Amino acid sequence: MGKISKEILCELKNLQQENDSLEALFNKYLSEYNRIEKALRECQKNHRILIDNIDQIVYTLDVSGAFTFISPNIEDQCGLSPSQIYGSFFIDFVHSDYKNTFKEQFSRLLLGKSYQSKYPIVIKGDKFVWMRNNAKPILEGGKRIIGVQGVLTDITDCIRVEQQLHRTRQKAEESSRLKKTFLANLNHEIRTPMNGIIGFAELLKEDRLKSRSRKKYIEFIRESGKQMLDIINNLVEISNIEAGEVKLIKTQTCINEQIMYVYKLFKSFALKKGIDLRSKIVLTKVSH
Repeated sequence: MGKISKEILCELKNLQQENDSLEALFNKYLSEYNRIEKALRECQKNHRILIDNIDQIVYTLDVSGAFTFISPNIEDQCGLSPSQIYGSFFIDFVHSDYKNTFKEQFSRLLLGKSYQSKYPIVIKGDKFVWMRNNAKPILEGGKRIIGVQGVLTDITDCIRVEQQLHRTRQKAEESSRLKKTFLANLNHEIRTPMNGIIGFAELLKEDRLKSRSRKKYIEFIRESGKQMLDIINNLVEISNIEAGEVKLIKTQTCINEQIMYVYKLFKSFALKKGIDLRSKIVLTKVSH
């Protein structure tokens, strides 16, 4: 009996030692678990602080394109709460003009390729904001794609500046084109009255020129000089053309008088070159 008691006591002692060892090991693992859990909570807290304080919107999608997470600042930037977003598909918020582009890019993501793109995101009705989307696939074990993670950056102001610059450039190009056209026409318009002035001035040198003809030639020179003055005034308008502030003034014009002016202006040149220049007025003058 004494021998059996000793064996039992020895066995109990061994069990106690094993129990103490297991308890120590349990306490060790419990302490490690508590440390990891605390570190995880701290990490989650820091992650939440980071997500809440960055300007960009962070999101994750599953392989079908549905939101599984989106940062709370979506509400400040787009007026949509995360609860309105969860479970919805990303493509539902993409402007209709860019849905096909998104489909192509999402297909690339599911093949393991990252991408960066920009498109308008519809927020309410016909209102939208421009977003730059940086996205890449989420890999499990470095192989299997289980979703998509990305960052959205509001670039609405940048897009507006780009559009304004584009409009300004188009306006400048149009202004330059108008200026070139104006100068090309001006070159021709200057030559016409100048030729008239020179031509009739040459005719005035004739010694046997009758008084009536002399007066007529002087009148042509005066009219040509007036036309030159009008052209000079037009030159001043170049600055207005460049500024896009050209003003059109509608006035009545006698076509018959214009035809006769041009005819008389070139008649002398035609005679010198042996050209028979004729004019026929067919328009009826209307009195007002």
